[in-house]
Amino acid sequence: MEINESRPFFPVRIVREPNILHNWKSEEFCSTGKLKNWETDKMNTCREPSMKNLLMLFGILLIGGSALTARTNPLPPNERIEFLLFLAIIAGIYYLLLGLYFLGGLWRKLFFILLLTAGILCIFMSFYLAV
Repeated sequence: MEINESRPFFPVRIVREPNILHNWKSEEFCSTGKLKNWETDKMNTCREPSMKNLLMLFGILLIGGSALTARTNPLPPNERIEFLLFLAIIAGIYYLLLGLYFLGGLWRKLFFILLLTAGILCIFMSFYLAV
Protein backbone atom coordinates (compact mmCIF):
# COMPACT_ATOMS: atom_id res chain seq x y z
CA MET A 1 0.00 0.00 0.00
CA GLU A 2 1.41 3.35 -0.99
CA ILE A 3 0.45 6.60 0.62
CA ASN A 4 0.01 9.74 -1.43
CA GLU A 5 2.41 12.30 0.05
CA SER A 6 0.28 15.31 -0.94
CA ARG A 7 -2.64 14.05 1.19
CA PRO A 8 -1.17 12.24 4.23
CA PHE A 9 -4.50 11.77 6.02
CA PHE A 10 -6.15 10.13 3.03
CA PRO A 11 -4.51 6.73 2.45
CA VAL A 12 -4.83 5.36 -1.06
CA ARG A 13 -3.87 2.17 -2.82
CA ILE A 14 -2.68 1.59 -6.36
CA VAL A 15 -4.85 -0.90 -8.23
CA ARG A 16 -3.61 -2.62 -11.44
CA GLU A 17 -2.22 0.50 -13.11
CA PRO A 18 0.16 2.93 -11.41
CA ASN A 19 -1.90 5.99 -12.47
CA ILE A 20 -5.19 4.81 -10.94
CA LEU A 21 -5.62 5.52 -7.23
CA HIS A 22 -8.53 4.24 -5.13
CA ASN A 23 -9.72 5.01 -1.65
CA TRP A 24 -8.94 1.89 0.40
CA LYS A 25 -11.86 2.57 2.76
CA SER A 26 -14.44 2.38 -0.03
CA GLU A 27 -13.52 -1.17 -1.03
CA GLU A 28 -14.02 -4.32 0.97
CA PHE A 29 -13.94 -8.03 0.33
CA CYS A 30 -17.19 -9.97 0.56
CA SER A 31 -17.36 -13.41 2.08
CA THR A 32 -17.44 -14.70 -1.51
CA GLY A 33 -13.96 -13.26 -2.08
CA LYS A 34 -15.06 -10.67 -4.62
CA LEU A 35 -14.00 -7.06 -4.28
CA LYS A 36 -16.94 -4.87 -3.34
CA ASN A 37 -16.93 -1.11 -3.94
CA TRP A 38 -19.39 0.43 -1.48
CA GLU A 39 -19.37 3.85 -3.14
CA THR A 40 -20.72 2.58 -6.47
CA ASP A 41 -22.91 -0.28 -5.22
CA LYS A 42 -24.90 0.53 -2.11
CA MET A 43 -26.68 -2.84 -1.97
CA ASN A 44 -25.12 -5.24 0.51
CA THR A 45 -25.02 -8.43 -1.52
CA CYS A 46 -22.32 -9.82 0.78
CA ARG A 47 -25.05 -10.64 3.26
CA GLU A 48 -26.79 -13.21 1.01
CA PRO A 49 -24.27 -16.06 1.34
CA SER A 50 -24.36 -15.83 5.13
CA MET A 51 -28.17 -15.68 5.06
CA LYS A 52 -28.23 -18.73 2.79
CA ASN A 53 -25.99 -20.62 5.21
CA LEU A 54 -28.25 -19.59 8.10
CA LEU A 55 -31.38 -20.80 6.31
CA MET A 56 -29.65 -24.06 5.33
CA LEU A 57 -28.71 -24.62 8.98
CA PHE A 58 -32.25 -23.75 10.05
CA GLY A 59 -33.63 -26.36 7.64
CA ILE A 60 -31.21 -29.01 8.89
CA LEU A 61 -32.16 -28.30 12.51
CA LEU A 62 -35.89 -28.19 11.78
CA ILE A 63 -36.06 -31.36 9.70
CA GLY A 64 -33.41 -33.15 11.77
CA GLY A 65 -35.28 -32.28 14.96
CA SER A 66 -38.50 -33.69 13.51
CA ALA A 67 -36.69 -36.88 12.49
CA LEU A 68 -35.24 -37.13 15.99
CA THR A 69 -38.76 -36.83 17.38
CA ALA A 70 -39.77 -39.86 15.34
CA ARG A 71 -36.83 -41.73 16.85
CA THR A 72 -37.43 -40.73 20.48
CA ASN A 73 -41.23 -41.10 20.45
CA PRO A 74 -42.03 -44.58 19.20
CA LEU A 75 -44.50 -44.71 16.33
CA PRO A 76 -46.09 -47.78 14.80
CA PRO A 77 -43.96 -49.07 11.88
CA ASN A 78 -46.40 -48.01 9.15
CA GLU A 79 -46.75 -44.50 10.60
CA ARG A 80 -42.99 -44.16 11.02
CA ILE A 81 -42.42 -44.86 7.31
CA GLU A 82 -45.13 -42.36 6.35
CA PHE A 83 -43.68 -39.73 8.70
CA LEU A 84 -40.15 -40.15 7.36
CA LEU A 85 -41.49 -40.00 3.78
CA PHE A 86 -43.31 -36.78 4.72
CA LEU A 87 -40.08 -35.35 6.14
CA ALA A 88 -38.15 -36.27 2.99
CA ILE A 89 -40.75 -34.53 0.79
CA ILE A 90 -40.77 -31.44 3.04
CA ALA A 91 -36.95 -31.31 3.01
CA GLY A 92 -36.96 -31.51 -0.79
CA ILE A 93 -39.52 -28.72 -1.11
CA TYR A 94 -37.71 -26.54 1.46
CA TYR A 95 -34.30 -26.79 -0.19
CA LEU A 96 -35.79 -26.42 -3.69
CA LEU A 97 -37.49 -23.18 -2.65
CA LEU A 98 -34.35 -22.00 -0.88
CA GLY A 99 -32.29 -22.64 -4.00
CA LEU A 100 -34.82 -20.78 -6.18
CA TYR A 101 -34.80 -17.81 -3.84
CA PHE A 102 -31.03 -17.40 -3.91
CA LEU A 103 -30.82 -17.71 -7.71
CA GLY A 104 -32.46 -14.27 -7.79
CA GLY A 105 -34.24 -12.48 -10.60
CA LEU A 106 -37.13 -14.37 -12.18
CA TRP A 107 -36.47 -17.39 -9.95
CA ARG A 108 -37.06 -15.26 -6.84
CA LYS A 109 -40.45 -14.25 -8.26
CA LEU A 110 -41.23 -17.92 -8.89
CA PHE A 111 -40.24 -18.63 -5.27
CA PHE A 112 -42.78 -16.11 -3.97
CA ILE A 113 -45.50 -17.44 -6.28
CA LEU A 114 -44.88 -21.02 -5.13
CA LEU A 115 -44.77 -19.96 -1.49
CA LEU A 116 -48.03 -18.05 -1.80
CA THR A 117 -49.66 -21.01 -3.59
CA ALA A 118 -48.49 -23.43 -0.91
CA GLY A 119 -49.82 -21.13 1.83
CA ILE A 120 -53.24 -20.84 0.19
CA LEU A 121 -53.41 -24.61 -0.36
CA CYS A 122 -52.56 -25.20 3.32
CA ILE A 123 -55.44 -22.95 4.40
CA PHE A 124 -57.87 -24.74 2.07
CA MET A 125 -56.58 -28.12 3.24
CA SER A 126 -57.22 -27.23 6.88
CA PHE A 127 -60.86 -26.45 6.07
CA TYR A 128 -61.15 -29.60 3.94
CA LEU A 129 -59.82 -31.83 6.73
CA ALA A 130 -62.02 -30.14 9.35
CA VAL A 131 -65.19 -31.10 7.44
